[in-house]
Amino acid sequence: MKKKNVKVSKDAVINVRCTSKQKEDLEAMAARDGMGVSTWLLNAGLLRKEQRQEKRQ
Repeated sequence: MKKKNVKVSKDAVINVRCTSKQKEDLEAMAARDGMGVSTWLLNAGLLRKEQRQEKRQ
């Protein structure tokens, strides 16, 4: 599946409830992909949305 990068303004904020361990994991995954956590979460959400749409077709 092709990854799509989303442009996010520097002041964009995404609130996510998670434990400190989950936060560390999110930061590690985002860093691995060379993104900030907010951008990484947006990309993950867009990919899931795309997958759901493909599954419906």
